[in-house]
Amino acid sequence: MKKTKIFFDLKNEEIWLNQQRGWKLVHTNGLRYTFEESSSEYRYEYIYFSKSKKELNDIKNQIIDPEIEYVCHSSTWALFRKDASKGDINVFADGHEKYKILMNKYRTTMLLGACYMCLGSSQLAISATGNRLFGISSVLFYFASVIFFLQASSVKKYAILYKDIKRD
Repeated sequence: MKKTKIFFDLKNEEIWLNQQRGWKLVHTNGLRYTFEESSSEYRYEYIYFSKSKKELNDIKNQIIDPEIEYVCHSSTWALFRKDASKGDINVFADGHEKYKILMNKYRTTMLLGACYMCLGSSQLAISATGNRLFGISSVLFYFASVIFFLQASSVKKYAILYKDIKRD
């Protein structure tokens, strides 16, 4: 079965994936989800990594729970699952480690948003000379900055869930 769905909040996407009872996610590109029928119920967790295959492999190697399976990854998010009957999924034994990784993503996204905002301002200033093309590009830069700021907000909300979780 294939489903197409758009999420702007990573936590909502995880909740939706966890509600797909009787189906096991095989692959996603963040927009299109491919499931196969399954008698098990699964829990899913996204992990952020910084586009490095080495970092993704390090994350996979750090997983001490043999029940956790790697599903797939996009450019910076890896998706893991675990059979719900075998307990909750926690890819990182130390939730605070996940918090630090997500806050790094938050800072990077905020910085990109600020850069696009500055570019939009400079294009707007140049458009005051009468060149319409710069006025149009400034609107596009402002729009891109808003998207980055919204994404950063979503990542920060998600990160806060892990802020105070320490290893037992």
